[in-house]
Amino acid sequence: NEINPLHYSSAVEEYDPASDTWTTKQSMSSPRAFFNTEVINGKIYAIGGNDSQGRITTIEAYDPQSDTWTEKAAMPTERYSFKTEAVGGKIYVIGGQSYTGSFMAPIEEYDPVSNTWAEKSAMPTERFGFETEVTGGKIFALGDWNGIVKSSAVEAYDPVSNTWKTKAPMTATIESFQTEVIDGKIYALGGYDNGYGSSSLEVYDSNQITPATVATNISGVKLD
Repeated sequence: NEINPLHYSSAVEEYDPASDTWTTKQSMSSPRAFFNTEVINGKIYAIGGNDSQGRITTIEAYDPQSDTWTEKAAMPTERYSFKTEAVGGKIYVIGGQSYTGSFMAPIEEYDPVSNTWAEKSAMPTERFGFETEVTGGKIFALGDWNGIVKSSAVEAYDPVSNTWKTKAPMTATIESFQTEVIDGKIYALGGYDNGYGSSSLEVYDSNQITPATVATNISGVKLD
């Protein structure tokens, strides 16, 4: 792996499940950590993060066919702990925290075809420590933490109309949890719940009015 003195890596490796082997590929142009990735039209986009000099707003795209990286237009807004989702051939950078410490609601849309950014309708809720998932062509933002209190709020963004709608809140008030989508339903797992580690699991179905708890917190562990 290519690692600089501060342990930021630009390494790229490809895993082949058929042969159970790893192959070293062309490194990223910028060593980075705490960044996000999305895939559009067969290319991997590495977005933002930090390097040895501090925060970075650059984006670069990897083409597996040619094993090359190409630098793209940088994010207009510096932020970290943000979320990204790819919908309709475009990448959305959502929420997070500014480097002055404030929590953020703005959304910016990246168009890979024109290599340009556009500001979109901000979230109704400033969010940090939240999760996002895509189902039914909409981006769902779930939960958050503002440094003092946690939230169970759920909001959905429609890229076509550029609007947000408030949805039924999660049953649990958590942050730093994980989410996945299966058959159009969003599953929220674990996280922090009032200082305890949560083993809860709940599922959100956009076709229902309220989310359903699949399993409750069976054995929470106090976290310092």
